[in-house]
Amino acid sequence: MADEFMTLECIDSVLVSTPLCRAVRRLRAVLPVGWQVDVVANGDPAHCGVPVVRALPATD
Repeated sequence: MADEFMTLECIDSVLVSTPLCRAVRRLRAVLPVGWQVDVVANGDPAHCGVPVVRALPATD
């Protein structure tokens, strides 16, 4: 399976795959200055804590 070939990293104590890390870096590169992009644990029990990407707009 593809999961066997993914490297896991830890971002803010959440284990994430390298493809997810690359997606976060790409998103940070195209968003305006001040936006925050994080990887967080999904709190929905139906998703078993799978990490998700959260983008927050800049605050003045």
